[in-house]
Amino acid sequence: MDYGYESVHIFGLNMVVKRIVCLAKSNREGGYCVAGKVLDHGRIGPWIRPIGTVVNDAVTPDTCRFDDGTEMGLLDIVEVRLLSHVPSDHQRENWTFDESVAWRRLSKLNRQHVGALVDAKESTLWDIGCSSSSGRNDCVETADAQGISDSLRLVHVEELKVVVDDYPSDSGVRRRVQGRFTLGRNDYAMWIKDEKCESFYADAQPLVETFRNRYLAISLAKDYEGRCYKLIAGII
Repeated sequence: MDYGYESVHIFGLNMVVKRIVCLAKSNREGGYCVAGKVLDHGRIGPWIRPIGTVVNDAVTPDTCRFDDGTEMGLLDIVEVRLLSHVPSDHQRENWTFDESVAWRRLSKLNRQHVGALVDAKESTLWDIGCSSSSGRNDCVETADAQGISDSLRLVHVEELKVVVDDYPSDSGVRRRVQGRFTLGRNDYAMWIKDEKCESFYADAQPLVETFRNRYLAISLAKDYEGRCYKLIAGII
């Protein structure tokens, strides 16, 4: 099957139809944050983050639901009609999409091919040395993020520890699902926002589980109180 892209002209609007392999589907107010890489005539293209226009740039659950009633999942190859490129600070992968047209699932990528999608095997995920009170190398100062030109990376880790616990916050006790891993010589501990993982552990007792040979889609979020946080947006 040929997974590429084409331009279409509908009712006076120029649209671009792209085929994307979903690598990130994370929880966000209003729905999900979805991102993936373009598959262009057998070649691997750039990251794309389709954004909605209703609540918090979220992609709604209805958009992610196919005609057979199932929801889009990681490694699904989908066809999306994109309207315009709308880069925002370091999130230069953002595109608005035609919300009147359902996404179409074409196929599913076999996990054994995911290694070809991994970004440059760097020893750092953007800057290091900036950490939240409970994380490690899990954020970038917003002022420093101005020099960053991407916000999505796919990495491979030999071991991922999922830590589930509760911690006090201004709004009361809050459930935290955190991922801890080593990449290169650097250790990381950051929030897991992968939709399935976060939902699975929502009612679990505090625990630590270890998983091996995992691919992680890491997203560098927008500014929040002077920092941009790194989030695990997909676990494959």
